[in-house]
Amino acid sequence: MKPLSAFCALALAASSALAQSGAFHPTRPVTLVVPYSTGGGTDAVGRIFAKELGELWGQPVMVDNRTGASGAIGSALVAKAAPDGQTLLLSVASIAINPYLIAKLPYDTKTDFTPITPLAKPVVVMVAAPALKATDVKSFIALAKAEPGKHSFASSEPSTRLYGERLAKAAGIKLVHVPYKGAGQWITDVVGNVVDTGFASITSAQPMMSSQRPPKSADVTARTATCQK
Repeated sequence: MKPLSAFCALALAASSALAQSGAFHPTRPVTLVVPYSTGGGTDAVGRIFAKELGELWGQPVMVDNRTGASGAIGSALVAKAAPDGQTLLLSVASIAINPYLIAKLPYDTKTDFTPITPLAKPVVVMVAAPALKATDVKSFIALAKAEPGKHSFASSEPSTRLYGERLAKAAGIKLVHVPYKGAGQWITDVVGNVVDTGFASITSAQPMMSSQRPPKSADVTARTATCQK
């Protein structure tokens, strides 16, 4: 699998219906719901975070992967949990996008969650199948224009899908979107040449990338800053 380009990052945040009075210190195990499958970037951040919290609190923090509906299934589980801080949600941009994509969510995004803190800001990369006859975004666009509707891109949640849709619109090309429940699943299919391209955090994609030199941190910073303007 080869990286084609780096794109701006999306932010992660933990949310819950935690009461906002005083410092929180659990007296029993805590559940951290990750609304995406194991093996992806969100899951990796969640497991690091859970380990650190467990050491800080002296209580186990268990990661519970609840996939489906672009993160809405896991989010609903947290929204319906007791507002005691024992059930936390690791959220990505999809929690803000889903109200515009899903007509009837089983929760109210504005009132059912209390934001706690941002956790990470992963760089998003576009990766391509080994057999794809493109080495960068420019050559991929040229290929897609020559073969309209033939090439596909994968995503596992709304924000990464938007990268593909924005690329298609800006370049005037037609791409087929293939949705997955988690980045780990579609990355395997990209490596196997089942899907042409996809958008994921570099945390998810790097283990499967070829030995090409990753972007320099300065390059990533510059691209990220451009996206944030």
